Amino acid sequence: MVARFTKVVFAAALVCALCLPAAAAQSTADLTGKHWLQSSQNEKLAFLYGASNIIAIEQLIAQKQGTKASPFVTAWITAFGDTNWTDIQKKVDAWYAAHPDQANREVFDVLWYEFMVPAGK
Repeated sequence: MVARFTKVVFAAALVCALCLPAAAAQSTADLTGKHWLQSSQNEKLAFLYGASNIIAIEQLIAQKQGTKASPFVTAWITAFGDTNWTDIQKKVDAWYAAHPDQANREVFDVLWYEFMVPAGK
């Protein structure tokens, strides 16, 4: 079980590392709309796949420990639980297209404040 968990964590980390365009050369925490819009569809989907895997891992750990999932995990599931990665990507693309003046805003900031928090209200 530990070996499988380690493989999943390693795979998720690898996917996250591959999700940014080479020119951006920044961590996922610094991924801005500018970088997002310059990324290919596959890079965007890899980013979302990596984020979704981290959410799944956190949720699994919380379940196994008998604790409540973090507010981030709960909000992600509420906002995107039944949404495929392509649809999430299109939502983020559309948000940045509608807000070109906010291209320097980080993607996780947009996901949180524009999609996840409103979905929980």
